[in-house]
Amino acid sequence: MQGAGVGFRSLCDGAVDTMGASGERVFLTSSFRPNFYLGAMLSLNMGACLLVSMTVLPAILNRFRPRFVYGEKM
Repeated sequence: MQGAGVGFRSLCDGAVDTMGASGERVFLTSSFRPNFYLGAMLSLNMGACLLVSMTVLPAILNRFRPRFVYGEKM
């Protein structure tokens, strides 16, 4: 994926920064249980999105090879 413009490192850095610096993580320190569960659910959801975008999405792109990613067929 040379021409795609988004590299593995930039995608991973963006996801980790979003997971670490987002305001949702403050909910994990709450003593009010619904807020704590909301923070846990949001953190797990963001982690799952990172995992899927690093594994499943590249596999789908390599399988179907869409033109908007790879350009015109030769």
